[in-house]
Amino acid sequence: MTDDDSTAAVKPDEPLHSTTVIRNLLELSEHDQRRIIGKLGLDQDGDQGLKRWQFVLAAVSRAKEKGLLNVLNDEVIKLIAKKE
Repeated sequence: MTDDDSTAAVKPDEPLHSTTVIRNLLELSEHDQRRIIGKLGLDQDGDQGLKRWQFVLAAVSRAKEKGLLNVLNDEVIKLIAKKE
């Protein structure tokens, strides 16, 4: 993995930004996105009507509110690594 790779793990002393998580999530299929987001309890009733990008933004916002941004990103990176 190169330093400019958007899926690169964040170094421990660097804060994780929502945009990084959003970019990483959008690399996954919609099915994989919904599976991870559901597993972490970041989905809500009414999300089914959202477009894919809206769903991702809402889930990342909820993850940030719940202090799960790092957990969400870790799950996404693990899945991306499996598919490579």
